[in-house]
Amino acid sequence: KNVSDFTCRLEKTVNKGGRIYYDPDILVKYKKPGHYYFRWQEGEFRGREVIFVAGKNNDKLVAHSEGFFKFITLYLDPEGRAAMKRNHHPLTESGLEKVMKIIERDYTQFKKTGSGRIQLLEETSIDGKQVWVIHCEFPENRDFYAHRIILYFDRELNLPIKITSFDWEESLYEEY
Repeated sequence: KNVSDFTCRLEKTVNKGGRIYYDPDILVKYKKPGHYYFRWQEGEFRGREVIFVAGKNNDKLVAHSEGFFKFITLYLDPEGRAAMKRNHHPLTESGLEKVMKIIERDYTQFKKTGSGRIQLLEETSIDGKQVWVIHCEFPENRDFYAHRIILYFDRELNLPIKITSFDWEESLYEEY
């Protein structure tokens, strides 16, 4: 709640309909309320930019790519088919707040039902940052986000820097 803006590099893997979508390096800038900027730095969509500002452009994503079609600008529904093809969540629900809401919701459900297990597994480092690794495992049909979630919390900032979740069949669901 205290983070009003941030810039980060996002590595994203999403399993949607049995197909794995991987984006190795996306520059992300966010500012409250509702200002998003994504630029693909590597991979299949290198050079693609997506901008969203709540209340502007009829609440559409503004997108364009580099290369032959760089002069074409698209205005997309953030929850429409084209924008959601490679995603479980619309861009407008990305970022730290969304991750923290998932964590808070599942933790509240865990405390309420006593179902599942949450434990601190280890301390390690990611990209030179000291992190706590928290392993969560939840039963099916109890209103949890995923069967297994592994959270990596930056010890200095007390913020999640990586989240990996697995579906009820133990397949990767998503990793950010």
